[in-house]
Amino acid sequence: MTSHGKVLQLDVLGSFDFYNFGITLDAIESAEFERLAQLLGPTRMNRMLTLDQFYALDRVIPLIAHELTHFIDATSTCWGMRHLEVLDNAFRAYRSQKEQEFHYLKAASDHVRTLRLPKYYTLVRETDEHVIRPWTYQVTLGLRFTPSGSIEGARPIAFCKFGTPKGTALARSPLSPVALLETSAMSQELVQRFAFLDSVQGPESLVEQRCQSSKALEHLYNHRITEYSACAHLIANHQQCIDVMRAYRLGGRLSRLVLNVPVKSFEEMADLERLAALFKIVPKDDYVQRVQRGLLQGDAGMLYYVLCAAMPEDSFRSDEAGVAGIKVALARIGTSLGRIKQLALEEVTAIAAKVAQSPSAVLRRLSGAGEKNFERLSHMGEILRFHELHLPQVMFGDYESRTTFGCEGNLLEDLDLDTCFNELNPLEQQCSQLKRNTLENACLLMR
Repeated sequence: MTSHGKVLQLDVLGSFDFYNFGITLDAIESAEFERLAQLLGPTRMNRMLTLDQFYALDRVIPLIAHELTHFIDATSTCWGMRHLEVLDNAFRAYRSQKEQEFHYLKAASDHVRTLRLPKYYTLVRETDEHVIRPWTYQVTLGLRFTPSGSIEGARPIAFCKFGTPKGTALARSPLSPVALLETSAMSQELVQRFAFLDSVQGPESLVEQRCQSSKALEHLYNHRITEYSACAHLIANHQQCIDVMRAYRLGGRLSRLVLNVPVKSFEEMADLERLAALFKIVPKDDYVQRVQRGLLQGDAGMLYYVLCAAMPEDSFRSDEAGVAGIKVALARIGTSLGRIKQLALEEVTAIAAKVAQSPSAVLRRLSGAGEKNFERLSHMGEILRFHELHLPQVMFGDYESRTTFGCEGNLLEDLDLDTCFNELNPLEQQCSQLKRNTLENACLLMR
């Protein structure tokens, strides 16, 4: 099942497809998950675990949490609802086969393809030398060519450039949707892992905690995959946070906030005077004007950068400090958490009502479940409680499809990958046929 929607694959352990919403866990067989069922009840966090039980759970549950988070972000946030709407528009055009509607197919193809920007956006220095930590970093802003090859009206894009303390360049990565989505999912993966580890007693628990922290740090400081970790790096550097778990928790919280920002809020936060004051430059400076243009065009990576810059220091110290820091940051750019939530609810409700009339049965089901999940998530806080959400089946490595988690009355309990693929894959194929051989998404004019 080849698909261009699998844009978040770092390895072969598992994947999520943004075209057909299929979740695959290639590294796990269904029988292995079934054997862990007795440790996955609602009271499992109150039970003490042996180190062997932790290893068994750690092999399976954090990976499932990672991929389910991608599903939630792609269906049950403002960004996810807009994603469903793009695919719904394309599906209607695919069904109608009216030429005047083919632009929706092209828009869907562009949307999914640019979740992870083309490879030439990410520069990596190939070296086997030991990379000294910590790294230096710099945020730069560039422009992309339009599909016609012009820079007039081009979208700004934010990059993170990383280097060694001696000035050796290591990598340059865009603050793309993939970076936000991966930070959100990695945060949930780590939260699950360390929650299990907290249930292990004895000195071996402390040893394993140090081992797991070291592994997470190695992942974060792998300069070959900063395309995925750029957002975590950015918040850690702005906060001067050296605790990888705290950095990912705050980065995950911030990523999920950005994914839940509605279009109207992007416009409200694009006040040039406030942005200029935040970056301590004059409003006519091209840098801040690019920031403003990025916000007006709904660039999630640009908003993440702005919020990182606006948050007070020490926001990583605790969950309470993180929430307070986000509120301060939003106030500095002219809005509030309450205002965003109000507008987000309006946007999600409106899109869900539209997609509820989709000719695609899969998209109808996903939008209905997504709207209900959105309401539940608004009261859930930082940690996703998957057993309280509407979730589909996943495909294990032995090609067995199973429901892993889900709430009572799960609306997606019988929704499997084959159903999604069979209905939505023809849409992807038609979108792919409309790709043009034009100079798209090139980057220039770095500052």
